[in-house]
Amino acid sequence: MTTTTPTTAPTTAETVARTLANHPDGITVRDLATEAGIGASTAAKALATMETTGTATRTPGPANGNRKSADIWHPVADDAAAPADEAPVADDAAAPADEAPAPAAPRQPDLKVLIMAGVLGDHPDGVSAAVAIAESGLAPATGDTILAAMEVAGAARRLPVGDDGEELWVRGDGDLATVDPANAPTHVTCPTCGHTRRVRRPSATGRRTGGTGRATGDINSDGSPKLGKNGLRNLVEAFMRDLGPGHDVTPGTAGRELGGRSSGACLNAMNALTGLGVLVMTNPAPVHFALVDNPPAPSPEVAALMTRPAAAPASDGDGDGDTSDAPASDGDTTVTPAADEALAA
Repeated sequence: MTTTTPTTAPTTAETVARTLANHPDGITVRDLATEAGIGASTAAKALATMETTGTATRTPGPANGNRKSADIWHPVADDAAAPADEAPVADDAAAPADEAPAPAAPRQPDLKVLIMAGVLGDHPDGVSAAVAIAESGLAPATGDTILAAMEVAGAARRLPVGDDGEELWVRGDGDLATVDPANAPTHVTCPTCGHTRRVRRPSATGRRTGGTGRATGDINSDGSPKLGKNGLRNLVEAFMRDLGPGHDVTPGTAGRELGGRSSGACLNAMNALTGLGVLVMTNPAPVHFALVDNPPAPSPEVAALMTRPAAAPASDGDGDGDTSDAPASDGDTTVTPAADEALAA
């Protein structure tokens, strides 16, 4: 009796390699994923691994105006590298002491950077940070850090915010090998007042204990943590109070600073805060909001989310709580780095 050996299904890496080999002239991640019948994120990860091992190469897509087309991936011919058994044999004689050392191999891009670059390349017209992070398959905090590091190196950039307040990202011309996630900015300085505040990452959104600004433990479709009742409104209010009066902010900017929150949801929160006398609309199209000059005292839930201490109500000294004769605060409270670290913890 003849025994039939069962065939083993090809791995994802083998499927990607075979599909890529069928396109010596190059193919985009999205087209390869469609042909191979796998997800774009899976294909991007496999191609990034192949590039690291030298079995695939990537050519940046041509520029189209101020946008960049998707990168093109090519297979590396089998004869591009010499077989192991044909490697030159080292001479028994020791090399001269003054012989120049062999040049170091070029630095390879970080795998997560390659994945994010592939996602951005698939969206030449731009993609929101939340969608890009979701398609990359990276954790929200990691994806946000990678985007920030790519922006520093010029490998990613933001398009001007449109009338809908949505901020989109596209691929930049920077070398991916120069992107270092450790260089992602952790603080940003306001050009208006010079105040330095901590960049809010998705992992930190709603992480504080107490109040309705904390996360519920559930996850939204874009990977961000769901918040409790009035949670986003409290985060938006705390963010605007941190900035202080005189800062015009779009809902898209607020959403990005709060870890990739929906600009529409932030718009609803800012409209609600306007009705409560905390914010004022400074421009209807594109819509901008700012903190009022003398906002009411923040709730304990909002104060717990602020990175700048809430100004204590002034006292006229007679204990009746009437502060009409007290000088008004300009809202520009200076926070020492040590206090800022403690408040942000």
